[in-house]
Amino acid sequence: MPFETLLRSHNELVSILKTIPDVLFKIDREGKLLEVHAARESLLLIPKYSLVGRNIKNILPDESAATIFAAMARAEQNGTDYGTDILLNLGQGEHWFELSVAFNSGGDKTPPYFIILSRNISERKNYEIELEQTRNALLIKQRELEAEWARCCSCRAAADKTDFVDKTS
Repeated sequence: MPFETLLRSHNELVSILKTIPDVLFKIDREGKLLEVHAARESLLLIPKYSLVGRNIKNILPDESAATIFAAMARAEQNGTDYGTDILLNLGQGEHWFELSVAFNSGGDKTPPYFIILSRNISERKNYEIELEQTRNALLIKQRELEAEWARCCSCRAAADKTDFVDKTS
């Protein structure tokens, strides 16, 4: 009976994992990948079978690995860390990922580890970049219009002054 309950729980967890479209990593303190779950392997830098057992320092660009280690340190201190972004070139172009990190202190026979959920936020980031570019273009146009308005007002004031001087002379 206990085995059947355990098997049912295991199957339920497997089903839950299958519904997650994001990449899920189990990683130790040193950066070694212990497990990888990826419903879409196109979101991985290299094939899933090549990841387990490797260290992120040897796979990712230095800046991305450092960002992940910083998120892991915050998660170890606070239990979790949310919202850290990294940019990776996956071969088919650049992709932005938002990390959610949870620390697990392990147990008697299990060393501490981290669970990292990596969500593809490329579409949102691209919209944010486009919005920022549009905002900057609008600010430049606003400054140009304000400068033109000031020139027009200055010209108008000079013309009014000339008319006033001509009328009073």
